[in-house]
Amino acid sequence: MNIEQMINHILQSNEQEIVETGVSKETYLDFIQRSFQAYDLEELRLRRKKDGDYLDLQSYSRVACLLACLLAGGRLSHLKPFWAEMMTECCKELASMDNNIFADFAIKEIMLSIKVMSRRVDEGTMKEWYAHLQQVDPYKQYAAVIRTSEDEARMHNINVYNMVGEFLRETEGLTDTTAYFDRHWPIQLRKFDAYGMYRDPGCPILYDLTTRAHIQLMLASGYNGTYASSLDAYLQYGGLMTLFTQSVTGELAYGGRSNQFLFNEALIAVSCEYEALRYKRAGMDKIAGAFKRAAHLAILSIDRWLSASPPRHLKNLYPIESGYGTEYYAYYDKYMASFGSFLVMAYDLADDTIAEKATPVEASACVIQTTPSFHKIIASAGGYTIEIDPKPDQQYDAAGLGRIHRKGIPTELALSTPFTAEESYRIPAGLQRRYAAISPGWMNHNGEMCTLSEYGNHVDYEVVIHSREEDKVFFQVDYNVTSVRGECMRLSEKYSLGEEGLHYEAELRGASCGGIFLQVPLLVANGIDQTDRFVGNGKILVELGRFRYQISSETSSVTVDPQHIANRNGEYELAWLKSTSHRISAHFALEATE
Repeated sequence: MNIEQMINHILQSNEQEIVETGVSKETYLDFIQRSFQAYDLEELRLRRKKDGDYLDLQSYSRVACLLACLLAGGRLSHLKPFWAEMMTECCKELASMDNNIFADFAIKEIMLSIKVMSRRVDEGTMKEWYAHLQQVDPYKQYAAVIRTSEDEARMHNINVYNMVGEFLRETEGLTDTTAYFDRHWPIQLRKFDAYGMYRDPGCPILYDLTTRAHIQLMLASGYNGTYASSLDAYLQYGGLMTLFTQSVTGELAYGGRSNQFLFNEALIAVSCEYEALRYKRAGMDKIAGAFKRAAHLAILSIDRWLSASPPRHLKNLYPIESGYGTEYYAYYDKYMASFGSFLVMAYDLADDTIAEKATPVEASACVIQTTPSFHKIIASAGGYTIEIDPKPDQQYDAAGLGRIHRKGIPTELALSTPFTAEESYRIPAGLQRRYAAISPGWMNHNGEMCTLSEYGNHVDYEVVIHSREEDKVFFQVDYNVTSVRGECMRLSEKYSLGEEGLHYEAELRGASCGGIFLQVPLLVANGIDQTDRFVGNGKILVELGRFRYQISSETSSVTVDPQHIANRNGEYELAWLKSTSHRISAHFALEATE
């Protein structure tokens, strides 16, 4: 869909009765406070992480930012002196840094803290902070800047973070961004694709969103300079892509690094609150309300993880100290604060006068393709969302159907994100790393099992949408798969998605031996909860408490590999459905029992 088609899709969809979420600015404050309460106050006073190590400036400034918002919102007033001490320390440390990536992140957090609290800080303290902040020189303090022409190719999202911080510094009269922006924004503008999505290295979904959300903060803070019009055009298109690719559960699409962290959904809230304001100003209340509701659904989707004891920063329930599912840089003390400080941006943008309207994925069926840079196919219909990645970044994901969500059902029960064989994030010893998704497989001429999930960089694909009704969509994905040995395989997948679930069919169209298989991960555990699994007569049932995941196939036999594999969300077994013909079909459904 182009931008006009997306807008018309929303405007022309039937009005849907919705149950309002009840989320407001105060709800954002509640969630920000829960983020802050995940920290031990004495550890913060000592500036220590939970493991005893020193808390870096990036993380520390984010804690200061979320505390600033709470103070400005009338909460935790007894901690104002401590917050002022934190800010003084942050400003001093930032001014002393040299080519330090923590400075690139911290400048925005420090300036946003000042922005929300400036009228509540005495003049002498502000002068002290300003004296330190006036010393900042982007080419001295920051790491992600263009110092030589060779640096241009290395620019990425972190440079945008520091540019947003620089503009906030300008709003306080502490700098002039003209020359710095003229050197950097022309390079950054080239990184947006035709759909307004930001192409960070590897094109991870999260780093598109966080880049756009921070640019939205800059424009909302008053930037109207040379690059504002071009940036806002990308933001409008990218905002619609976020709206249409959001899961019916409220979650962000999967894909690439830093996925499945709670701050992903905080950034959806930022983007959607900004876009809600855009359409309110344009008098397009239906679209404004859809964005408003999308922001609220995103936040509610992570309540389950934030309500755990202790609160989690990632969508699993393994002990925090295990680091299960996290990259080396994604430690709790940083990414829990990231959730809170990003939500400060959403709080700052939120307009409670905008009434919620049904989101596009609630109102009618749709299929969205990203540009080839992001290689995602996302369909929603009948309360379900599925996501397919034909050409994933194999450091983090695998090719095939990597997500089946249903509204109101735990997102990890069927599948929320694929599996990788790479050591990109931590999993415990004894769990297998392998490429896996809901993915067809076959035996090659050497009698070796091959699966689509292993072939992310060796496929070409085409999507054909056959039909779309209000609550059902039918489409097809055709693949040409080339093995490392040069063998070619043609594969066709058909997806019919609606209220009854997903009907899936795969057919091999090239030479193969031994029929066709279907690889299906089955949840075993999410860190606390264990599932019950039943297999027999071409059917599989996975139960997680009162929630059920059912897979049935009349064209195949079923076996289960007892070796556990792992993704960010938990431990799974692999079921193998086998058909002796070149075609296999299966039906997938999720439900809650009484």
